[in-house]
Amino acid sequence: MHFQINHKDILGIILIGGMCVASFVLLQGATVQLFELMGYKSGGDITIDTGYEYLIYIIILAVIPAIVEELIFRGIVLRGLTQFGKTKAVLASALLFSLFHLSPAQTVYQFILGVVLALVVINSGNLILGILFHFFNNFLIVTYTFLMGPGEDFLWSTKTIITLILLAVLGAVLIWECLKRFKRRPNEFEFGEKRFFAPENFGYLVCVLVAGGVWILQLLG
Repeated sequence: MHFQINHKDILGIILIGGMCVASFVLLQGATVQLFELMGYKSGGDITIDTGYEYLIYIIILAVIPAIVEELIFRGIVLRGLTQFGKTKAVLASALLFSLFHLSPAQTVYQFILGVVLALVVINSGNLILGILFHFFNNFLIVTYTFLMGPGEDFLWSTKTIITLILLAVLGAVLIWECLKRFKRRPNEFEFGEKRFFAPENFGYLVCVLVAGGVWILQLLG
């Protein structure tokens, strides 16, 4: 795995991050509303009133998660799971990443974000790009909340649903095209022929079961 980046890498990360937030913002709103209709209150809205609070939230919600979560979920979990194939590694690590956040209402977006993050790191072989993308995604969300306030309730209408689907499809296509540019380098991300011992594989299963159990308890509680 290498750690060199250039201005084109940063531009690509900014484009993908912006498209990811813009394309799936309605999907996130719809998911939250669906869970609220089922009686689950996400309680995820934050209010940022001052510049000082904004800087604190940038550190807590953007800087720290970008570094810590990428080291864990892409640097360890994703890389270890590549022994089972890239597709399985991407999907399994994204599932763990979404469950880790313990918010059923945010599971869909967190899973999508986990998939994109995994593809950024696998395609580029560069964990730093994953950290930068994760930071930029969270930075955009915190900044939007600071400037605009908490998001409004999702409005269920034919027009809104059609817009949601079109945005999601268009965003997915554009993000995929941007992701392909990172394949230009030799990929040193995988462990190759190394195979984990059975206890380590069992550890992944335990993580999934524990995270899934807490997720269900959050939903029921």
